[in-house]
Amino acid sequence: MKKAFTLAEVLITLGIIGIVAALTIPSLISSYQKQQTVNRLKLVYSQLFQGIKMSEAQNGFISDWNFVEGAGYKSFEEYILPFMKNVKVFDMKTNGSLGVTYLELSGQPEVGLGMMRDLYQSKIYTLSNGTQLFLPVKAGGVGGYQIIVDINGFKAPNQFGKDVFDFVISKRGLSPAGYYSTAECTVPGGQAPTRAFLMSTNSCTQNYACNKNSRGMWCSSLIIMDGWQIKSDYPW
Repeated sequence: MKKAFTLAEVLITLGIIGIVAALTIPSLISSYQKQQTVNRLKLVYSQLFQGIKMSEAQNGFISDWNFVEGAGYKSFEEYILPFMKNVKVFDMKTNGSLGVTYLELSGQPEVGLGMMRDLYQSKIYTLSNGTQLFLPVKAGGVGGYQIIVDINGFKAPNQFGKDVFDFVISKRGLSPAGYYSTAECTVPGGQAPTRAFLMSTNSCTQNYACNKNSRGMWCSSLIIMDGWQIKSDYPW
């Protein structure tokens, strides 16, 4: 006589499989999303870095470039854009705002950055893989300008530290936001910041730090500092 599993045994086994799946699948999905985020961020960083290096071969060192005061996009279009392939340009000032809401890492709407508060004052550069670069029409200075990277375009969550990251192009070159002292916040000792500094919340860092109570502008620095990884204590 052949032996077979009873219905109860089959149901118990299926129940165990379901429990294991419920416990492991969310973790696997999160791990995949984090790796995809790092891969896309690393790719656009490499594209910008290579664009700068190719431009330097033709236009001299970036430290000698003419950064247009009050209009970072002009410097970007003069020095870097010609060395990047298949980039579509969308001028918010001409075509109007698309009404997209961007969020801080805390979950609050981002209203501090001019290019996020008034998208109609920005230019959007869309790369071939859908990554978007936001550059301000008005903001910027002789020392450099911010460049916001949205690794998946207008798709959700449109949140700093998740799919939106902040970089700076200056006479030093390309660097993640928070890597150098700013007018609002001085990195201790004037050197590269520590992980603790990038993630801390105090009177200096609370508006920029990479934690769930802050805006998340420095998350790009944290990922790069961690060797292009999103570690377990990253505020995902």
